[in-house]
Amino acid sequence: MNYDKQAIKVISNIIIEVIKEYESSYKYDKTVRGIIKQINSDSTCDVEIQGRVYTSLPSLFDTNYTVNQPVWVTIPCNNWRDMFILGRRG
Repeated sequence: MNYDKQAIKVISNIIIEVIKEYESSYKYDKTVRGIIKQINSDSTCDVEIQGRVYTSLPSLFDTNYTVNQPVWVTIPCNNWRDMFILGRRG
């Protein structure tokens, strides 16, 4: 019985490693946390996500944001060039 548990644990770890290895190529929407860093004259915003600032992100809704406001940002189909602000967080 102990060998069965060990075998399951080894197989599980291998599956997890394979998933992590190919995760960046998966084509699914991601929603991540961001912070408004600047509001631009064209109503887009510069948003900090995971320590990096992304510029000129549009918002899905006509919402007035403020600097340092936490927001949700959606990355459609894992394509970071098409990301947009989904809305306020919290």
